[in-house]
Amino acid sequence: MPLLAVAAAGDHQDPVWACRELFEQIGSEHRQFLCLSREHGFSEDFDHVQMLVSKAAQQQVWPRVIEWLGERSVPEQVAEFQVAVGS
Repeated sequence: MPLLAVAAAGDHQDPVWACRELFEQIGSEHRQFLCLSREHGFSEDFDHVQMLVSKAAQQQVWPRVIEWLGERSVPEQVAEFQVAVGS
């Protein structure tokens, strides 16, 4: 089963190291770890809430998630998800 794991560098509730440790235990061969941080090209070190609901997340995070889903889904499912998240 494909897995996209998203961790936020400023998240103190679920820190990146813990997310990475869990990610490494998943046996899927189709997996990707995405760290939302300045170091990885994002505009900020997102925190636990910002990674989901901030304006920056709408512009930087959700398009990446939609792209990842699009590579693994049928077009109708991607279109429905885009409408749901407002992209």
